[in-house]
Amino acid sequence: MRSEAFDGEDYHEFAQLVESIQRTDALRDRVSERTIADYAFDWFKETRRLGTSLALTDYILERVNASVRPLEVCVPIAMLSLESPVSIGRVILRTVDRETLRHNKFPEIFAVGDATNLPVSKAGAAAHHQAKIIGPNIASILKGEEPKKKYDGHVQCFLMTSLKTSIFLDFNYHHPPRRYGLFSNTGWYIAKRLFKPMFFRLVLSGRV
Repeated sequence: MRSEAFDGEDYHEFAQLVESIQRTDALRDRVSERTIADYAFDWFKETRRLGTSLALTDYILERVNASVRPLEVCVPIAMLSLESPVSIGRVILRTVDRETLRHNKFPEIFAVGDATNLPVSKAGAAAHHQAKIIGPNIASILKGEEPKKKYDGHVQCFLMTSLKTSIFLDFNYHHPPRRYGLFSNTGWYIAKRLFKPMFFRLVLSGRV
């Protein structure tokens, strides 16, 4: 992979992420590893120059779809950032207002997480922040008031960069993913492993 625009740890992390994408069966069987690496480098340059917020996986899939047809690519729904009302198997992504999370046609319906068409991750990390908006807004409606809380696309999540390393990202509608540097990559991996049991035992139980 071309590395002239990277330095040190940043390049190492980026390379690990690209290598994990290159190992994806749906892509590996149809395009070369070199092609995926070139697309990834193009994404990096466009992100730096144009400030695009399109996720790396979404960017690569778009480039592959444009160059190889027909193509079916299977990715976890949590990695998708879709804004159109589409059906994925038995899952339908509802069209909601991106700030109030209220259904565009049925105002009595709200949606979060992988049930929405919001241009953010469909993972639980997004639903966690969206629930903080919906709760107060429903309470306002029950009081006969208009919803006041607005969702800004805020998501915080772990991103695996290899089988034993991870980074922690923070982003929203207006800012591309930013990496927290509090721990090393191995430290964030350990934090990720600890977070799941803590979340289910403490957060969902209402203890914290």
